[in-house]
Amino acid sequence: MYNIALVTDIYKPSIGGPYAIIKETQKALLKKNFNVKIISVSTLKKKKLETILKKYDICHFYGGWTYFHVKSFLLASKLKKKIIIHPLGYFEPWSLSQKKFKKKIAWRLYQERILLKSDLIHCASSMERNNLLKLNKNFKTKIISYAISDNFIKKKKKKKTLKKKDIFF
Repeated sequence: MYNIALVTDIYKPSIGGPYAIIKETQKALLKKNFNVKIISVSTLKKKKLETILKKYDICHFYGGWTYFHVKSFLLASKLKKKIIIHPLGYFEPWSLSQKKFKKKIAWRLYQERILLKSDLIHCASSMERNNLLKLNKNFKTKIISYAISDNFIKKKKKKKTLKKKDIFF
């Protein structure tokens, strides 16, 4: 069995969707008997990132752009780990239009190379995949649906429907 590190810069419930995606991915992998650990800035404390990543065969990164992502990607590459990147929409046209100048510089300096050197880019939809391939047709992408369990999604209660009655005055 593989040892898998799920790597993200921020991991707390207040970030919403990404937290749910990572948590449910961990649960699904644990059910299949993989050794899985979520690694974030807050979980590192005094341990060195390199020491932690040495224990894992696969590093699955969530997000992009930040110093933590770049640093952890470079360490995983140095340690010759298999690398999967899930961009979480960070490279969608709308996202790229925010802080456009900074992102263009970062894209040219490092971000495009990181995506090209990854073993796989995990896309959540065909739209995300198509938008990534518009940026560079050489990206190795795969559409993989989220591992969200039924228990995580709160089921809406059915509203009681009232029987219609006619009232005459």
